[in-house]
Amino acid sequence: MAKAEVTTNPNPTSIQVDKIPEELKALNQWVAWKLELRDEKLTKIPINPNTGHNAASDKTETWASFDKAVQHYEKSKKAGCAGIGFMFSNNDPYTGVDLDKCINTETSEIEPWAQEIISQLNSYTEFSPSGTGVHILVRGELPEGGRRKAQIEMYSSARYFTVTGNHLNGSPTAIEDRDGELKAFHAKVFEKPEKKTEKEQGSHEPKNLNDENLITKAQNAANGEKFKKLWQGYCSGYPSHSEADGSLCQMLAFWTGKDEDRMDHLFRQSRLMRPKWDEKHHGDGRSYGQGVIQKAIENTTETYTGALKTNPEEEAAKIVEGLTKDTPKQDIYKRLPKLVPFLSRMSNFDATVTLEDLKDRLNLDRKIISALEKDIKIARKAYEETEDSEDDLPEYSANFSGLIDLVLDDGKVRLLQNKS
Repeated sequence: MAKAEVTTNPNPTSIQVDKIPEELKALNQWVAWKLELRDEKLTKIPINPNTGHNAASDKTETWASFDKAVQHYEKSKKAGCAGIGFMFSNNDPYTGVDLDKCINTETSEIEPWAQEIISQLNSYTEFSPSGTGVHILVRGELPEGGRRKAQIEMYSSARYFTVTGNHLNGSPTAIEDRDGELKAFHAKVFEKPEKKTEKEQGSHEPKNLNDENLITKAQNAANGEKFKKLWQGYCSGYPSHSEADGSLCQMLAFWTGKDEDRMDHLFRQSRLMRPKWDEKHHGDGRSYGQGVIQKAIENTTETYTGALKTNPEEEAAKIVEGLTKDTPKQDIYKRLPKLVPFLSRMSNFDATVTLEDLKDRLNLDRKIISALEKDIKIARKAYEETEDSEDDLPEYSANFSGLIDLVLDDGKVRLLQNKS
């Protein structure tokens, strides 16, 4: 396939009806959609074009024809309707691949990693409603296993895709048969690393810890109290039982080296275990528990190895490298919590980076710096009190790195612990 013409969607909110493949238009699997704020995030909510009420991926009676969806959109867009969408079903041959945030906003070009996928699947491709991502539609059976990783999502049932008709020039205008290419792509994205030998793992790898020793070590780590409470079934401090499930699974991902089977085996021993764990909650046949484990693995960046190989000064420098006053604030806030484990190990912050330096460089609010200082003090105390700090620091990093979000809300800074 020739490289697709690399231009962004000139009008992200428009719908090019004539460019949408006719075979999709012929199906009664269409909905409209609107944006709603849910859990502090804008979410695309599917709408039944016939009634104006919410649609559901498992209720075909809430879907409609293509014409009905377009009519509802045209009639209701001033009232908040944002577009139309196609519901995937087990009764159709289609799979959708979503490549999120793959348009370079500075150059208006498609990122190389996304262009490679577009070329590999070589089927109808269009811009997402925002104009910063692309959707690829193919005919092919989606294998069992993962559905989301980083900026890539793929679905063939129990989900819907927003459809714009804003076709990517240079890609096919029709939905092509790509079963083999889809399976190869899925395997590449979600392939599991080869099992290491005992020699390669080393004497401190989690595989060599039996269940009792692993749980004991987790309960004695810097975040051991939190682990212990979750292990004993306490959900206090979490919005729901499900959030508590996710938090425990993320800790288990760290301790087991992201071993799905062992995570499941251990979770079943905890008092958080309930019948819901085995209920089928996903259109691809996965149970609720499998979905929780998959998400925990995706959100875990470090695993226990029993040895520390990172230099705190070098790691801190990497985190702040490239940040300027022009960097979007949300991008800055995502990076700052990652500094905590490394700054906590420095005897002198001035060795590489200081909080005041960050404040001046990035024009940060003093409250943000104060929040970081507080977390670093807590982290340093935990680090200094650890008997074998070199071995146990990765436990600490799993506790703080990626689990603390700084949120700016109407000028106020809030720390959200254990947000996943």
